[in-house]
Amino acid sequence: MQEHSYRLDRPKPRAQAVADALRDLVKEQRLVPGDRLPTEAELVDMLGVGRSSVREGVQMLQSLGIVEVEHGRGMFLAPVIGSGLRAVVNWAYVSADKDQLIYDLLEARTVVEPMQARLAAERATDAELQQLASFGDSDGHLPPQELSLSEAEVIGLDYHEFIARIAHNDILLIMSNAVRPLFISLVEELDRPTDEFTTLLKHHSGITEAVAARDGAEAERAMREHLEDNRRAVDRWIGRRDGGKPRRAKRPNPVS
Repeated sequence: MQEHSYRLDRPKPRAQAVADALRDLVKEQRLVPGDRLPTEAELVDMLGVGRSSVREGVQMLQSLGIVEVEHGRGMFLAPVIGSGLRAVVNWAYVSADKDQLIYDLLEARTVVEPMQARLAAERATDAELQQLASFGDSDGHLPPQELSLSEAEVIGLDYHEFIARIAHNDILLIMSNAVRPLFISLVEELDRPTDEFTTLLKHHSGITEAVAARDGAEAERAMREHLEDNRRAVDRWIGRRDGGKPRRAKRPNPVS
C-alpha cells in the first residue's frame, strides 16, 4: 500500500482538520463500520498534533455518531448494528420469535457470504492470501479445551470478516459486519458447547483452501456448506434448550 501522510497542513479549525484526516485514513485503509481506529497516541503521532486537538476531533465525530469510544477497548467506527438495536430486539422479541430471527439471519448470510467467498477467491491479493492462511493456526488446529467459547466466537467473527474484506466489495462487507454480531447476540442465551462451536471453526480450512487456489466455485460451495453446518448447530442448540426438536415458525404461503 502506498504510504500516505495524514499530517495536518490546512488552515481550518483543529477539530475539523483532525476529523478530515481521519476520513482520509478510513478511506485509504478501507475501514467500515465496526472497525477499530488508531489509538489517541497513534493519532497524535500520525497527525503531528497535540492530544487536545485529537480529542476535539474525536469528540466532534462522537457527537455526530460516527465514532464510538469504548473504555478499555479503544475507538471504533460506529457499527451499523449497535447496542440500541440489540436492546430493541431483546425487548420486542420473545424467545420463539428470536428463534425465527436466528434462522432468518442465517438465511440472509447464506445469500451473501457464499458470493463473498467466490469474490475473495477471484480478487484477493497474494498478500491477503498469506494473511488468510494464518487463520489456520487458530481455527483448525487448537484442541477444543484450549479455546473458551468467547475466544472461539471471536475467531469465527474475525475469519468471516476477513473473507468479506478480501472480496473487495465494501457494501457486502458492511452488510456482513452488521449481521454477524447480531447473530452472536441472538444465540448467546442458548446452550452452545464449546466443542461444537470449535468444530464449526475447523470447517474454515476448506474455504481457505478453495480461496487460496482461486477456485471461486469451490469457495462458494464450501462457504454454503459451512453455513448449513451453522444452521444444524442452531437446531441442536434450540432443541437442547427445549428438550426436543426445535419448532420453526412457518412462513405464510404465497398468494396464488
